[in-house]
Amino acid sequence: KERVVVVSAQTARTQKGNREACEAKLAELLEEAWAPPKARKQREGISRDGKRARTADKRRRRDVKSNRGRVDYFSTSASPTTLADKRLNSAKELAALSEVVAAETLRQQLASGALPTQTSSAPPLDADQTRLVVDAGLATFHLHVEARIAAY
Repeated sequence: KERVVVVSAQTARTQKGNREACEAKLAELLEEAWAPPKARKQREGISRDGKRARTADKRRRRDVKSNRGRVDYFSTSASPTTLADKRLNSAKELAALSEVVAAETLRQQLASGALPTQTSSAPPLDADQTRLVVDAGLATFHLHVEARIAAY
């Protein structure tokens, strides 16, 4: 099939002027047709690798911030744990210490009013003296626990 392009112009007052206008139009149409097509727009948004890099950076910043404060220079573990994790593990270990369990038992007995009976030959203590002795014992206990925490 034969294709025909018809270009017309009536801008000039003379045939020669209209012919030149038609030639200019035809040249413009050919340039447009000859030009390569526009590149398609790329999809907008963050790529998968970009998201991974962003979350990795966020994780790194989280670890940096959680490790601020006390630094554990003598850690022998190969796995990189944060100081917050170490503190949580230390708190769990301290809660399982025999001294902590004994102090908690004593607190519960004080709260219920069922103190252990006195077996020594010392004179019996009244309620105020008993509370002073228990408070002194608990203060000593807290000093021992703080020393253990400092040793971790």
